[in-house]
Amino acid sequence: MNILQKIDYISFRRYNPETLDYRDRVLANGGAPSQTTLNAIEKFVQDCKNALIWDKFLEVAPFAGSNLNAAMVKLVYTAPVAGVITNVNFVSGDYTETGANGGLLGDGATKYLNTGFNAQSHLPDNAHLSFYLREDVSVAGNRGLIGTLLASNEYWLGSITPATQVNTRLGQVVTATLASGMSKGFYIGSRTASNLITLYKNGTAADIDSTSVTNTKPNQALYAFGWNSGGLPVAHLPARASFYSIGDALNDTEAAALHAAVQTLQRNLNRNI
Repeated sequence: MNILQKIDYISFRRYNPETLDYRDRVLANGGAPSQTTLNAIEKFVQDCKNALIWDKFLEVAPFAGSNLNAAMVKLVYTAPVAGVITNVNFVSGDYTETGANGGLLGDGATKYLNTGFNAQSHLPDNAHLSFYLREDVSVAGNRGLIGTLLASNEYWLGSITPATQVNTRLGQVVTATLASGMSKGFYIGSRTASNLITLYKNGTAADIDSTSVTNTKPNQALYAFGWNSGGLPVAHLPARASFYSIGDALNDTEAAALHAAVQTLQRNLNRNI
């Protein structure tokens, strides 16, 4: 008898090294990623590689895993920036991985995340910021998704007046604006040239501005769920969110590919909008 006929076949899944590294760092930070989570992360990594946008990322936070510690672990980070986000005032009850309340919930007052990603040291002149917003925002006042600013040198996604518009600035105060309320969706701000900035919603260009800028990036970190204004957290976000990224500029095709990959990630974690 052929002994090979007596051996049960055991299937296993091969993961990208980036997924395995993420898994190990989540475990080290006190999280416990499920098989479903790892499969969702692996699908995102492979989708981005297939679309040739993986190398565009300098930082990615998928807000995934079983608890808040897991959610603070970055999928992509740029050394010497830490691979774990600094949480300011969020508590375990603010985070749920999946379902209708999936993501991390901001309070619009005190809670924000310090990415540790220094704009001056690490952000390219031609860069992108992205953020997956899971709830509508209509409260008054500036509301930040992610970014940093100092005087008139501003690099952020968010809104100056959430009831009527969404904005992005990536250099000085030149603004690309979606003339619609700050509603749930996936937003990307991308500067592909000194005279071209584009704001995308759900993978489609919403506005462009062709004013030329001079980049003088602040020597300070980007915050999420608000902005870092001269070292102070401002424009706190009163809504739930479940992804952000920082990296090199994305063109129209690449922005659409990132949206597709992020939407698949959210769907696989049962928290898509």
